[in-house]
Amino acid sequence: MTMGDAMRLSVRITPELYSQLQALAEAEKRSFSDVVRMKLRQAVARRQPKEQEAPVKGVAADFAAFWKVWPNKVGRQAAYNAFKKRVKLDEAFPSVETLVAIVQKQTRDLEWRERPKYCPHASTWLNQRRFIDKTQPIRDKSEKRTNPVPARWNP
Repeated sequence: MTMGDAMRLSVRITPELYSQLQALAEAEKRSFSDVVRMKLRQAVARRQPKEQEAPVKGVAADFAAFWKVWPNKVGRQAAYNAFKKRVKLDEAFPSVETLVAIVQKQTRDLEWRERPKYCPHASTWLNQRRFIDKTQPIRDKSEKRTNPVPARWNP
């Protein structure tokens, strides 16, 4: 709600509030309408959402390093919130350098760059603690199979 919205509101003033505002106007030597405007401004200021806490610089810098290597750049704010939660709550959360190495390895092993639809959002990856998953490199299709098809299956 902006100040203009508040000024367009019709305000119902009870007799008790009227007498308080009138006493305040006399005490401050202002007009009654000025005092009402001042009180409305104060009420609007109280209703404005407070600015969020400034992020801790260490966490913000660590998240920036993580986000830089993350292949699927979707949902940055959700990922940042998940990252902060993991840093705060998870004692087994790896350092940023380790986390970046894990992301790079999983990106390469799971072919997230070549097949981006299989890359999870960063918040999902963090919330599900997928950084502790062990991955196997995807086998190259040109490699020969280790267990060939039995001869009786070949015509």
